[in-house]
Amino acid sequence: MHCEGFAMKVKRSIKGFEGIEDVKGDSGNNNLAVVGKIDPLKI
Repeated sequence: MHCEGFAMKVKRSIKGFEGIEDVKGDSGNNNLAVVGKIDPLKI
């Protein structure tokens, strides 16, 4: 993720999936943590 704005767009998009409880992103480290019950391949 190249900036915080992009990270926010990605988080909003992923939160739209059914079964996702929380999404945390760190644009500085290019990390994204997703909490919930969903097949990782669907993300």
